[in-house]
Amino acid sequence: MGAGDSMLQKLETAWNANLSAAEDERTRQEAIHELISTEKTYIDDLLLVVEVFYNPLCSVATDEELSSVFVNWQQLILCNARLFRALYNNSDINSFESVGSVFLEEIDSLIGPYTKFCSAQRQAMIALQEGVSHDFKVKEKECASSPKVGKLPLSTFLLKPMQRITKYPLLIKKILQHTRDTHPDYQSLKDSLSRTEYLLTSVNEAVRATTRLESLQRVFDKCCDDLGERVRLNSTTNCLGPRKLIHFGSVYKNKGSKELFAILFTDMLWLSRVDKGRYGNKPIDIDARDFDSIKFEPYRDPFLLNIVFPTENNKNSADLTFSFSYNDRNYSFHCQSAKEASEWVDHMNDAIRNATLLYHSHYKTSLPDPTIAGQATITLRIVEGLELALPPDEKPNSLFVQASLLGHVQKTPVGAPKWDHTIHFVVQDVSTDKINITVFKENLFSPNVALGKFDLSIQKLLKTGGPGPWNKRLILTDTNSGMVNVCIMLRYHGNR
Repeated sequence: MGAGDSMLQKLETAWNANLSAAEDERTRQEAIHELISTEKTYIDDLLLVVEVFYNPLCSVATDEELSSVFVNWQQLILCNARLFRALYNNSDINSFESVGSVFLEEIDSLIGPYTKFCSAQRQAMIALQEGVSHDFKVKEKECASSPKVGKLPLSTFLLKPMQRITKYPLLIKKILQHTRDTHPDYQSLKDSLSRTEYLLTSVNEAVRATTRLESLQRVFDKCCDDLGERVRLNSTTNCLGPRKLIHFGSVYKNKGSKELFAILFTDMLWLSRVDKGRYGNKPIDIDARDFDSIKFEPYRDPFLLNIVFPTENNKNSADLTFSFSYNDRNYSFHCQSAKEASEWVDHMNDAIRNATLLYHSHYKTSLPDPTIAGQATITLRIVEGLELALPPDEKPNSLFVQASLLGHVQKTPVGAPKWDHTIHFVVQDVSTDKINITVFKENLFSPNVALGKFDLSIQKLLKTGGPGPWNKRLILTDTNSGMVNVCIMLRYHGNR
């Protein structure tokens, strides 16, 4: 082969390489265009739901109905519009270069909103079918007849957010396949692919956790219907944040071989008796299709973890049991293997430690600093509550008053509204200081419910005349009815 032939071959190789590179770039740009154009179409669909369904439904629906069906729809619009603008603004007329880096910057902002929406999507569908008024259903059907939505029902559009995040890894992977590893956006695309897969995994796990809690809710309602409060497992605990399922499995009472099903949450341990029937002797699986065939019966009220104390034999790793004390009574359960027992011990100890720390941190009473003299000391004898607006079917036997001044918090004992309890505060400035007084209904498994409040101005109190004591009937605000009888005394410090 002559020198000319060699040069021709090199030119031909270079030419083929350029053709290949050009073809790859064209395909890459098509893949990027698909990502951005479908993102625009998706946002248009989100906005269409607001225009065609949400806005008209506002005229007939309650806030609760709108929230249960649309969840955080507006939040999805905001985060996806931001993503689209970032992608579009990072391009010129002919090409899109830094898609990966832009996507990487924005993708994490989607995790929270999509986890919230997708985990509530099934309940939104149920609410749309069963939990809304007749007027809502009629209006929704009327909206669905619009040509703008192709005469598709709202339920079709409620599926789109989950469908969209499922496509992100596929779309990014397609771009990555046609991006050379020397391209400046290559590593960002790889990282974006990992983050979109993480987004999808996080949402799927949240959906699975929600589905599990919904299955358990049906059982819980049958076994724990006399707790004095309506407990929603897929909701917020009293003071430990959102309730999460930590561990579950079969355990057995040490004094007998009767099987119990134990479920550990962030705030409580719940056990129930089981009759497996046609479910058979296989281990109980919440995710199993035939889980609902198991008959569950009450065992006892749930154990609140903030007052559970592990006992010493929990430290014996060879033991088949796990034990604890609760309200001065010892409880012991055994498992079918030392491994299962060890897992229960570890999960219980961690959950108890976390619940106790958070509970005491939340309810810590903050007393005035004794080194700060202040202008005066105010004494409140909180006598009783009258005509308090209790939730339906609630008895007035778990109420308390919380009072706060300048970050110092004190409260009465919990009980019927005949407290007759005395608290003291140091007043820094009688002309500006106000005491916030709030009446609460205490819940054990959900946040306490405020029944009304009153801001007590010390300056206004002094203007009523006399040195005190003052017997006052405080009319509560932020409620339909309710008042608190108090006796107030003010003692100035020093010579006054």
